[in-house]
Amino acid sequence: MAATQGRVRAGDRRLNAHGISLVFAELKDPVRRKIEAYGLTRTIDPRHFFPTLKAAVTAFQAMTGARWTSP
Repeated sequence: MAATQGRVRAGDRRLNAHGISLVFAELKDPVRRKIEAYGLTRTIDPRHFFPTLKAAVTAFQAMTGARWTSP
């Protein structure tokens, strides 16, 4: 588990260095609890977890001004 935590943290830091955020949407409760138990919310910003994909897209639009056009 520690090796996996280290890889996730390192990957998140590399993404952040390039202005990319690791974001999650629609996680099942057991997965979210494991992420919290492993301490990954110290690395992955807790504000980057969204209850729905729509909530994630809405937050992205608000942050960037991007527009979403449904196909």
